[in-house]
Amino acid sequence: MKNLKYLIFALALVAMSSCNKHEILYDTTKVADEDAELQIHYVAPINNVASNYIDSVFANGKLIASVEGSSQLKPYNGIPSGSAGRFYTIKSGKVELQFYQSGSVVYDKTLTLSSGKQDIFVYDLAKDPLIMKNGYPYKDNSASQTTVGTFGTDSLTYIRFYNFLFEDVNTPYPGKLKYQYKNPRTKEWEDVGDYVGFGEVTAVTPLLVIKDVYNSSGYCYEYYRILDEDGNILRVWSSGSRYKNYSDYWRAYIGRVCSHIYCGTRTESPKQGVKLWYNQ
Repeated sequence: MKNLKYLIFALALVAMSSCNKHEILYDTTKVADEDAELQIHYVAPINNVASNYIDSVFANGKLIASVEGSSQLKPYNGIPSGSAGRFYTIKSGKVELQFYQSGSVVYDKTLTLSSGKQDIFVYDLAKDPLIMKNGYPYKDNSASQTTVGTFGTDSLTYIRFYNFLFEDVNTPYPGKLKYQYKNPRTKEWEDVGDYVGFGEVTAVTPLLVIKDVYNSSGYCYEYYRILDEDGNILRVWSSGSRYKNYSDYWRAYIGRVCSHIYCGTRTESPKQGVKLWYNQ
């Protein structure tokens, strides 16, 4: 009985010690207010094949992405890749951006980056990139536009549309485009922002999501189309050697902020299409 008493006491001490708080520390560095945060998108109208991959990317002589890591830069993709809301950080001001392929420099441009988050779109290896403000914060979380998040209710996702469509491999699409989605409740087509020209982006636009799988994180498929300036559905070249009306569909997740970036060529290969890039 005496031994049992000591055993119970020892177990109690172990239980008490296991309840002690342990501080978990992460190896992080605070981003200074004057620093630039950047994402790099490669949207040149070329085929997405290994010979066109960018093996490594340098900023001011510092390697930030390479084929040896997880962020090789491929056509119609961006870096840093792997998850939403990631940015490289660098001192704002003059920044030399270099791309390497097979040990040779194929892109060398000096940019002027401001403080805060921004997106760099490389659409031609012979030209300066377009630098666009990232738009963070994307929505006002203190005054949510969503309805009550209970079983069976509607909620919102947030989309913005970038136009990087080429007419052919040498010519940006000359007109403006309007992105639309089919409201899952009314089945009517609604605008995702206003018309935008090449290298332009719409405002962040809330879209209705009706969760169609209840035992899930909350998503549904949304259907999209694009209108030209005459109000007609955009006609694009198809792999079947013909033109067809542009249409597509993507999963839309409740509360997510996503960029739909339209790349490629309208009239010939490489085929056009929308690239999704989750911001939040």
